[in-house]
Amino acid sequence: MAGRPVASVPDLGMRHVRWVSIERAPEGLSCQVGGIGHRTPVVRHVTPATAAALVARGVPLVVHRKSA
Repeated sequence: MAGRPVASVPDLGMRHVRWVSIERAPEGLSCQVGGIGHRTPVVRHVTPATAAALVARGVPLVVHRKSA
């Protein structure tokens, strides 16, 4: 995993968050974060507000766009 991890995010059950992914599709947005849980890699679905807050803290962002 690339990038410097952001500090602990206990609300998500993660020790470090390494990336935020937002997928924009005709049905709406889907947001995920990836990082390290207790000791293993983990991916969690989050709300757009949580994703935006993590990006504001400096977490790298990846945006995907799906066509109809």
